Amino acid sequence: MSCGCDARDDMVPLDEFVPYVLPSVPEAPEEMVAHYVRMAAIDFCRRTHVVKATVTFDLQKGVSDYCFDCIDGLKPFVLNSVCLGSKKLPSLRETPCPGPTCAYGYSYDGAYDVLVFPAPKCDVPQGLSIEAVMQPDQDACELPRILYEQYAEALADGALHRLLSLPTADWFNNSAAGIHMRRFINAMTQAKLLVARRNVNGPLVAQAPRWV
Repeated sequence: MSCGCDARDDMVPLDEFVPYVLPSVPEAPEEMVAHYVRMAAIDFCRRTHVVKATVTFDLQKGVSDYCFDCIDGLKPFVLNSVCLGSKKLPSLRETPCPGPTCAYGYSYDGAYDVLVFPAPKCDVPQGLSIEAVMQPDQDACELPRILYEQYAEALADGALHRLLSLPTADWFNNSAAGIHMRRFINAMTQAKLLVARRNVNGPLVAQAPRWV
């Protein structure tokens, strides 16, 4: 398996999002608020595809397994493309059995490992390029700056929807929760449209350095 070292892009501490939420639920612990902001960020990234990353690997002779685990605090959600040189590889429905194979394409395990078939016959510097839609990890302490600069209020609405829906909390308010939910959904719809139109304020493409 080919892996590399971490590469950090422009990130913002999760604590910086808390002030957007706390005035509406002042009794809520800040750790809880941060947790629900993180959950809102995961939903937002999955539905809008606003955060992307491109990673380039050095192909290694006989190696099929390449680990897409390069940006601290983020993980792949969907692969947009896997390119071998200038050729775009097709996605394989099933991982080929071990041993000699005639399969041509890539297999993705839904986490970090991308398998390329057939295995390269020689070393090729920067021979493999993968673009993926990214989402925050479940324990991420930072979020991509675009989420702070352009979507902090949207993430606050997503967090408040969950917080205000907690039936045992002193701040429970189902009516207000519904309002924040609609705002959050509207914000995701608009962000998704911007990405689809390739608006200049749309997707953040984080270019990670090649792996060695």
